[in-house]
Amino acid sequence: RSLYRFCRINNISIGRELAVISCDDDAGDLTPAPTRLTNTPSEIARQAWQIMQQQLAGKTVREYTRLRIITGETVPHKQ
Repeated sequence: RSLYRFCRINNISIGRELAVISCDDDAGDLTPAPTRLTNTPSEIARQAWQIMQQQLAGKTVREYTRLRIITGETVPHKQ
């Protein structure tokens, strides 16, 4: 909420000039709706650790993440 307030005060257009990704469960009432990661912080950290370990071991990482993402209105969707 503080970021949205800051952007409003400084005429920064969220969704056009700034992409917003949120891990907050209560971010659903923000407008425009942020893109949300629905995993817990511990799950995000676990997956990041696995990726880092694979890369340090010289393995090719083909699947970068298994994070569940809810597309909002602040990050352009690309196919």
